[in-house]
Amino acid sequence: MRESKDHRLIDWGDLVDAARENQAKLPGTASLVCSLAGTRSQILTLSSRRDSLMAASQELTQQVNRAFAEAADVASRLRNTIKGVLGIHTEELLRYGIKPVRRHTRTKRG
Repeated sequence: MRESKDHRLIDWGDLVDAARENQAKLPGTASLVCSLAGTRSQILTLSSRRDSLMAASQELTQQVNRAFAEAADVASRLRNTIKGVLGIHTEELLRYGIKPVRRHTRTKRG
């Protein structure tokens, strides 16, 4: 089973701490410990930034959805107002993307 990223970060932090505490017993590891600590810190910073951007993205998505709903409502009211002004049967409604109500013609029987 693969380790989770959080578990690996904890493990690397413990490794850095233990190696620093015992540096006298571990010659030649100082640069590796420093490198691991720096890379771990970078991962934590990037992860925090990613989480912040994801939260901001979700909020922006909600704002966009609310704006779309508002625009749809206003467009509906505008269309209804145009139909009220011009009438529901005029072909001029097509200019505004509105289908006019067409009168049905009866066919003569005979």
